[in-house]
Amino acid sequence: MRDLQTVFIRNLVPVLAVDFITMLRVREVQLAGLLDVLVDGVPLPHMVAGTDEILVALAGNSRLKNVSLLTLRYQAADGSGFSETVSALAAGAPGDRVTEDHAVMRLEGEDFSKAIDVLVNGQTRPFIILSKRYVVATLPQTAKDLETVDVVVGESRLSRSMFFRYTLSADPTAHSGNFKAVSQFIRVLLSSEGSNTFRPRAPAGSLRSLLGSTTPASNRQAFLAKLALRIATTSGKFIAAQMQLNIPPAERISRVDLADVSFNPNDPTEATVSLRIVTFDQETAIFGLLLDTLDTVSAVAADISG
Repeated sequence: MRDLQTVFIRNLVPVLAVDFITMLRVREVQLAGLLDVLVDGVPLPHMVAGTDEILVALAGNSRLKNVSLLTLRYQAADGSGFSETVSALAAGAPGDRVTEDHAVMRLEGEDFSKAIDVLVNGQTRPFIILSKRYVVATLPQTAKDLETVDVVVGESRLSRSMFFRYTLSADPTAHSGNFKAVSQFIRVLLSSEGSNTFRPRAPAGSLRSLLGSTTPASNRQAFLAKLALRIATTSGKFIAAQMQLNIPPAERISRVDLADVSFNPNDPTEATVSLRIVTFDQETAIFGLLLDTLDTVSAVAADISG
C-alpha cells in the first residue's frame, strides 16, 4: 500500500452573527519575515491577502483618516530585526499603497480558537482569529451574494457532525505489515456505506451511524451490543475480502476484538472504545477511538456516574 493521502478530522462551528467591518489593505509588502504590524505604535492583527498584500485590523471604529503611520516589523534570516514605516496620510485613493477594504466580515461564534479554515460560498478565504469568539475573513471578489459562511475547526474525536478531509501527503511512503493491516481496517470501519465511488458495495463500518442512535432508556448494554455487532460484522466482511487476495500473513487480519468500552463519568455522551486487532502472524495492535455525542446514552447518566 502506498500512502498518498493525509486524513484530517474536521468539524464546523456554528456562526452566530456576521458583521461587515473595515480593514486597511497595504500593498507592496514584503511577506517573508513579517512579524507584526503597528498602527500608530499599537500592534494590531493582520493577515496575508495576496502575494504582496496584507489586511490590517483597526481598533474600535477607527478609519483610515485617523491613521498616521503603519510600521511593519521584520525578522531577518540571521535573527536580526528591522522595520519599515509606511505613511498613511493623504492615502486612500484606489491606486494608493494604503486603502480601506470594506469587503471583510467579522464572524461571531462560541469558540473559534481551533479554526483552521473559513469557507465563504464554499471557497477558502484568508482569515485571522481575533479572539475565541471572533474571526475575520474576506469575501470572494466574484461574490454577488453571501450564500454560506462556514468556519472549519480541527477535531480530535469521532462525532456525528465531524467529517474527514483528505489531502495529498507531503512525503508519500509505502506501508506494509501490521501497520498496513490496521490502517486499512480502521479506514473501512470509519467509512460510510456506499461512500466508495468506485466500489459502492465495498465493506464499510458506518460507525458514526451509531452515534445518537436509538437506545432503550437506562440500558447502555444495548449500545454496547450494537457496537460489538457492528465491529464483528465489519471485521468479518473485511477478513473475507482479504481471503480472496494474495496478501502476506503480516498484512492479513485474523480477528478484531472489542477490548474495552468506557464512558466518561463527567459527560455521558462520550465513550472511549479500544479495539484489539490481530494479524495472521499473531502481531497484536490496540487502537483507541473517542466517540462523542452519544445522545441517547445521556439518559442513563445516573447509572454511569454512580
